[in-house]
Amino acid sequence: MSEQATILIVDDEITIRKTLGLALTSKGYKIVAAGNGPEALLLLEDNVIDLALLDMRMPGMSGYEVLKEIRKSHSALELPVLMLTATDDADAMISSLKSGANDYLIKPCNREILAARIETQLSMKEMNESLISERNNLRREFVDAKVKSELDSVKFKSEFDQRTQAEKALIESERRFKVLYDARGCGLSDRRRDEFTLEAAVLDLGAVVDQLGLESFALCSFFNATPAAVRYAAHHPARVSRLVLWGGFARGADVYAFPIDPGAGGLVAANWELMLDAAVRTWTGSAGEEARQIAGYFRAAVDPETALKAFAAARDYDVTADLPRVDAPTLVVQRRDARSQRLEIARELAARIPHAELSLLPGAEASPFSGDVEAGVREVERFLGLRPATAGQPSPVAAARDAPPADAAPPPLALTEREAEVLALLCRGRSNKEIAADLGVSVHTVERHLTNLYSKLGLHSRTEAVAFGLRYGYG
Repeated sequence: MSEQATILIVDDEITIRKTLGLALTSKGYKIVAAGNGPEALLLLEDNVIDLALLDMRMPGMSGYEVLKEIRKSHSALELPVLMLTATDDADAMISSLKSGANDYLIKPCNREILAARIETQLSMKEMNESLISERNNLRREFVDAKVKSELDSVKFKSEFDQRTQAEKALIESERRFKVLYDARGCGLSDRRRDEFTLEAAVLDLGAVVDQLGLESFALCSFFNATPAAVRYAAHHPARVSRLVLWGGFARGADVYAFPIDPGAGGLVAANWELMLDAAVRTWTGSAGEEARQIAGYFRAAVDPETALKAFAAARDYDVTADLPRVDAPTLVVQRRDARSQRLEIARELAARIPHAELSLLPGAEASPFSGDVEAGVREVERFLGLRPATAGQPSPVAAARDAPPADAAPPPLALTEREAEVLALLCRGRSNKEIAADLGVSVHTVERHLTNLYSKLGLHSRTEAVAFGLRYGYG
């Protein structure tokens, strides 16, 4: 859709209109331009516009006023509007977003970032139109089935129920609110930042949540952002309903084995192209066109000095003490053969979070946006309750429970009485906190018993421990 999309540029400065028009024409877009608000509204009536770039401050009819008129006839999904401003005025930006703008950009705009933001909005518009079309198709199919069907009443009712559920799911998918934000120092966030501590990252996350007024939400994080997500979830249990950690870690020193000198920016800048290409090949598991595109995105999104400071700070992250305090159901996920993500780190993360499950997907790509992306999406949707479990495929626990004992062999190592009690309660679905309360011991003591269990039995996660316990009669 984006290659044939028509973009309306509204700015009282002809130089801006021409500059933006040339930049976007080179990307394959059709351009319609207006020098003021009334002219823009007339063009909207006479043309099919897919997206509008609207100057915030114009003489006569301001950008705010034009936006309000647009929203009387076009929703934010039907016609995305990106506001343009020459000043970094936070109040003005917030006001424009509340008035119905989809996004904003500060002039002069980086061409690649401008193109990426436009592509994102057009993709969301296309997705919405596809959902509406699918919903309408379902309605038409249902009417046709009702008229033509010769099925008995029981079968007809079953079909009606299934189609109603499908339509409800489509409506819900349209309504569901997803928020992504750029970390400090990169993308459209403030580039003039020197502080990349864990505390700063947690404050940034909290600021986004507070600004959006979210009371309860699922939190998904990747790589260096996972420690901040863990700490926020541990300190705000009522807000985080579910937690997804892709390629996560608790201690930065486990991932970055050697100290990083944040003052070596000049050296990194001199070798930035080679280092970035090597890093992207590791993330994507590829050296092809996809890797080149991602490398280009990173060059536009962050400079080498900022990247070095962020990585140096990440090495000092440590949320080990926060892990037992995370109350939200948690999915620790990565690909099994990703070279930059060690399995023992993921296993430890899942073992120390009370309600965590570990999912190791096939593949060698570290990034969730490379390789079999659909498999990663399916797994996250399953965990969030957006996709039912695959019929006929039992969980690891159910498979272990139903499988016959191998030659009825007893466990190779005997457990102490207390370890056996802990394993039995684990098999009944108790959390570490609940086990501690049942046995009258501390949570730390329960964690120590679990560590001993894993070591004795050669296990790596709670799921494996439960499977073992059910297999040998502890459940």
